[in-house]
Amino acid sequence: MGLDATAYGRLTLVENPVLDEDGYPEGGSQRSFWENPDFPGRMAGIEGRPAVYEYEVTADFFHGGYGRYNGVRELLAKLAGYPAIEVEQYGQKYQRHDEGAFRAGAGPFYEMICFSDCEGTIGPVACAKLAADFAAHQTEADAHENEYFRSCYAMWRAGFELAADGGAVHFH
Repeated sequence: MGLDATAYGRLTLVENPVLDEDGYPEGGSQRSFWENPDFPGRMAGIEGRPAVYEYEVTADFFHGGYGRYNGVRELLAKLAGYPAIEVEQYGQKYQRHDEGAFRAGAGPFYEMICFSDCEGTIGPVACAKLAADFAAHQTEADAHENEYFRSCYAMWRAGFELAADGGAVHFH
């Protein structure tokens, strides 16, 4: 199991969508989005199901295991300067920068670091903020010693930049 992320750009609300028997849009370049209730406000700028949107551009940009994705979030939190906080998990203690981000409540990459690692939607408001965060930290990311992290950084930046244009990033 893992996380897949898809970016959608230039969404427009469909007034009278054609839905299948389960209430999902039929075919083409239309889709509905699910708002993860554990992260209120992340979908700001669009409505969740049953609203249906047409998109002009889309890209599947990330496919990876949960562990690798959470490792990327940890490196992203460290890159952004969040403090390492001690956490205990399965009887072991760790110093985690992502825990520092969770406790901060705001800051660079916060809307991604403090979001589900499996499902939900980040809307255009947060996508635009995240795209700006990725652009602002590109120099530090380019200098990072971990090649996998640099590759993931580029993918996530491209996804959020695409979605910042009136779109969304869907985690599934």
